[in-house]
Amino acid sequence: MTEYAGGAFGKLLALPFAFAALFALAALAVGDAAVPQVLVVEVESGRLLAVAGALVAARTFDRGDYLRRAWLLGLACFATLLAADAATIPAVAAALGDRADLYCGVVSLVANVWWIAQIWILARAWSVAGLLDDSSDAVGRRVWLAAAFVAAVAIEGGPFVHDARALLDGRLLALPDIADEIGAAVGLALLVPVMRTAWTMRGGLLRWPWGMLTASGLSWAGLDAITALGDAVHATGPRLSVATEGFRALACGFYCAAGFAQRRAVTGGGPDAGSGASWRPGGFPRT
Repeated sequence: MTEYAGGAFGKLLALPFAFAALFALAALAVGDAAVPQVLVVEVESGRLLAVAGALVAARTFDRGDYLRRAWLLGLACFATLLAADAATIPAVAAALGDRADLYCGVVSLVANVWWIAQIWILARAWSVAGLLDDSSDAVGRRVWLAAAFVAAVAIEGGPFVHDARALLDGRLLALPDIADEIGAAVGLALLVPVMRTAWTMRGGLLRWPWGMLTASGLSWAGLDAITALGDAVHATGPRLSVATEGFRALACGFYCAAGFAQRRAVTGGGPDAGSGASWRPGGFPRT
């Protein structure tokens, strides 16, 4: 059972790399002029993958379970982003008219609220269940949190200031970017507890979903870092877009894989799924 489960998790681990490679090769094959169209398909496909992973993970748990709430928030985030993208459909754009930018900004802000709420719940998950002791190595934990905060400011600070000035000048198109930057900064800061959980669960099957969630978060950070670097040096072009969107593809792919890995670890992992924890995490409070 353990050997079979490990092979299944390995296939899930290959998913984000295959997804990113597929669109990178497609973008290189079609030529620079058609790269934007390929990347649009990549973005929407990635969000659909993320919705599927979150739905599968949420359905793993009973109504009221702590982790079900987290995955439902993730599903709401990516579904809301798909709703924001609907503004690019000509009929929808025509119906929205001058309110299209405001619509995208508000919907993107809502999506990032869902994202922050999910990461907050995941960051506290195993402490709430009593499986991790937050009092141990408190100094080290604060150092890591401080480092994550500094990294978040370094990556998102410049773009946020730029977009905030644009918004103050009346350019509502900057609002979705501001929402994304706030969500990314808070998400990166909260990624440390998720990474800590993945490390604590090493050796058990639960390391897979939490490790993949960590990889997804790091991929989002990579996307923002390369975007900020490109803006700083005024680099543009389709090849840079392919590299940047490759991180988005990895982030969505890892998130989808984490959702499926969560289900397998809970329903099919057997009694060795956790590191010192029940294979089905039933220690979470219900609402």
